[in-house]
Amino acid sequence: LTITDDGVACAGAVACLPAGACCIEVGGGVVDCVVTTTADCTALGGTYMGDDTFCAYHDYFAFECTQMWEEIVTNGVGTDLGLGDDDGVVVPIGFDFTFYDTVYTDIGVGSNGYMTFGTDLTDLSNDPIPDDFDPNLLIAPWWDDLNPSANGGVYVGYWGMAPNRVLMVTWYEVPEYGGTDYMTFQAILKEQGNKISFRYHTMFPQAYAGDVTIGVENADATLGTSWDPDLVVDGYCLNFLPDTVPGACTNPAPLDVSPGWCPNVLDVQSNGIVRVAI
Repeated sequence: LTITDDGVACAGAVACLPAGACCIEVGGGVVDCVVTTTADCTALGGTYMGDDTFCAYHDYFAFECTQMWEEIVTNGVGTDLGLGDDDGVVVPIGFDFTFYDTVYTDIGVGSNGYMTFGTDLTDLSNDPIPDDFDPNLLIAPWWDDLNPSANGGVYVGYWGMAPNRVLMVTWYEVPEYGGTDYMTFQAILKEQGNKISFRYHTMFPQAYAGDVTIGVENADATLGTSWDPDLVVDGYCLNFLPDTVPGACTNPAPLDVSPGWCPNVLDVQSNGIVRVAI
């Protein structure tokens, strides 16, 4: 940004007013929510909830899991994508997959241990999550400078029938660039609930702190969930589940949260998680 002074006074500047959640009754007990200024909220006939309050949004939450490894290489289920060093290709998912409120039917697979709904498939230098540098729209089971040209390969496989189809991508016996430790891990996208699972078969520790990135990230890096690579060992399992983060305009309603009431009747995509504000 270059600023010059031509001697003419500036005019028409707009003050950056504070903003927050504005709750608007739309009928039938339903409350809509927009983030705006207090004056605009009054004009809309809404209730201003205060500066820096927010509307509900969807995010991913990470949990350790116990699911077993899904084999697609040695049993011939998977297809070798033929990726080389710093390489990538777009593949069909096989079903509609919702990621941060946007539906996708294809995804890019990169040789460096990540997948993306964006266009940057070849980034060898991992960034922390969240970070606004590309790649964004990121699903990263083990983002590192990997080299399937030296050994192994990256495979894609499809299992199941609607509404329980899955896409599986396996990085099979792939070493870090210049290394000889062959790692095998996979990312699984599930049609049911738009869940993401990372499975780790044979792993070696990251070379130094920050050498590897694990997690998911939205399009503009305003949301993202990361995981510590130092926790990953052979046989490790990690699930990323989408859920709703309640905002300032959450509708109060009676809800039975006793065992057996799954999914959450207020949000069928909640995967059984119910957040309660007391």
